[in-house]
Amino acid sequence: MPFTLTLRAADCTPMDFRGVTPDAWRGATLREFLQCRVLSGNRPTALGELVEAVGDPGEDEWQFAGDWPNVHGIGVGLADGEIVVEGSAGRHAGVG
Repeated sequence: MPFTLTLRAADCTPMDFRGVTPDAWRGATLREFLQCRVLSGNRPTALGELVEAVGDPGEDEWQFAGDWPNVHGIGVGLADGEIVVEGSAGRHAGVG
């Protein structure tokens, strides 16, 4: 079963998810994952404030449910694993 992420609210604020990849989170707990800080606008924000997550972040397959147009850098630097975005994604998705 994939690790599934859903945005808590549709927001126009740009978010930077570089480094939020399956290979970077192997061995981490869900709590550790949700405490990770990413940029939302110009302020560091815990992922748990931005997304709902179901499952284990150590899974090889992650699913981004819905549209993520203002979330940039999804999958940047992914070396191992798989990310599926069900809707739209922001800039630089899958780069590197």
